[in-house]
Amino acid sequence: LVNGEAITAEQFLRELGSIHEGGSPAEAPRGRPDTRALLDRLITARLLAQEARNIGLDELPEFRREMDSFRLETLERLLLERRVRGIRQADAGSVERRRRILVGQARLASVRVRDEATAREASGRIRSGVPFDAVASELVAAGGATPSGPDGVVRLSELPAQVAEVVAALEPGRTSPPIAVEGGFLLVHLLELHAPEDPASRDRAREEALGDERLEAIGRYTDDLERRYARVNRELFDALDFEEKGPGLEALERDQRVLVEIEGGSPITVAELARSLSRRFFHGAARAAERGQLNQAKAAALHDLIVRRTTVAEALRLGLDRTDAFGTAVAEHEQAVLFGLFVRKVIAPEARLAEEEVRRFFAERAADYAAPERVRLEALAFGSREAAEQALAKLQAGADFEWTRQNAPGRLDPAAVESPPELRGALVPITDLPEEIRRSLVGARAGDFRIHSAPSGPHYVLRVREMLPRSVPAFEDVREDVARRATGERMKMLVDEWARKLRAASKVEIRATAARLRELAGRERESRP
Repeated sequence: LVNGEAITAEQFLRELGSIHEGGSPAEAPRGRPDTRALLDRLITARLLAQEARNIGLDELPEFRREMDSFRLETLERLLLERRVRGIRQADAGSVERRRRILVGQARLASVRVRDEATAREASGRIRSGVPFDAVASELVAAGGATPSGPDGVVRLSELPAQVAEVVAALEPGRTSPPIAVEGGFLLVHLLELHAPEDPASRDRAREEALGDERLEAIGRYTDDLERRYARVNRELFDALDFEEKGPGLEALERDQRVLVEIEGGSPITVAELARSLSRRFFHGAARAAERGQLNQAKAAALHDLIVRRTTVAEALRLGLDRTDAFGTAVAEHEQAVLFGLFVRKVIAPEARLAEEEVRRFFAERAADYAAPERVRLEALAFGSREAAEQALAKLQAGADFEWTRQNAPGRLDPAAVESPPELRGALVPITDLPEEIRRSLVGARAGDFRIHSAPSGPHYVLRVREMLPRSVPAFEDVREDVARRATGERMKMLVDEWARKLRAASKVEIRATAARLRELAGRERESRP
């Protein structure tokens, strides 16, 4: 309890789960989460959110806008989740089609027909028994079609999505109905299909097919809600020209004429549609207007607005705003928004650093930014240690390295030896080399030769072509990263200071014992797939 506000076991488990999903470093060395540190973090967030409310940050317009938007999004989400909750298993045929798209390879013949009427007539002839090849040849000879490209064996996953969906539903020897593609309508004849069974791909296909079925169910449901709740002024909608010269979009963003009446909800105005279009083309509404994209997108933008209003109206009718799920989601989001506002409005201004402070931070941690010592190695491989030592002696006496590569007794054919990548002339950090190679290079300088014997492989003579010392970059080259890191550390320190101060002035009652926290962490770990 933090000043009477509860942090529940459920919230603790959700935070613990988000750590694992996000790869947060808040874990102990042996992989077990530091449960007390996690609980303290939740307490700190709650204290700062409470202080944000105490100083009136919950009265800011940006807070109210964010919470209003979240409430609407949550009502929509809860309604649609309820709608698809009963769809738990995808249709077997859908799963098989999806599996074929994932792993299938097909041998195809196809023809691209220019107009739909001709394509449908040709499809009817093929269904009546006329061979595909004969119909395709006639179409091409008459100039009404062209071969669609190199036919042969293709992966279904590499075909356009609308083509792959149709082909995956065909059986060998069958021809598709006309498929709308760029430049016409495609007729595809399936000659062979090979889709090897694989448990992993079937599991993925089952998951994707289930997702598709849920999306389709949501689409049907929202269409029904639109018919029930929305009354669109079609005459006004059709007359709207968002690309008109002059005031255009800017004027329409102030137009309060009602475009859609929503039963049980607020109406949609021309201004709202205009603002929605502006957000869709945030970085270029004017350019979008020049290209004719605004009027083209207005129907989709209006549909999205209607879906939001009608789903919210239905959710309110069903009382979803009075459910525990809605209340919990809103309360937790409010805490998160208030915490973020407090950090931005109160802590961030205190965390700003002067230039000399950033430079001091860099000077104190210059070693963290230093490039490690790097080396460029070349290697000659020998079949025996003795042959490698003989070559080493000759090289140290002045023999030419390239001559030795070509003529040294006992050398192995480079094409037959798979040398480690770090021995092929690349400049690599010494810390990236295997431990046994690093040991071979102790004290080495550019131009030196050393022997390295692989544990179960060749014996190498190493040539140190280049050795670059550890170097610190100029401050100007890394300033942005340094400033970001310095500010982050300063922010963390200030958050900790505020937490200590607020905690000292608050009533914090921890009900969970250390053993109970470990038990909860174990439960969360067991629940992960």
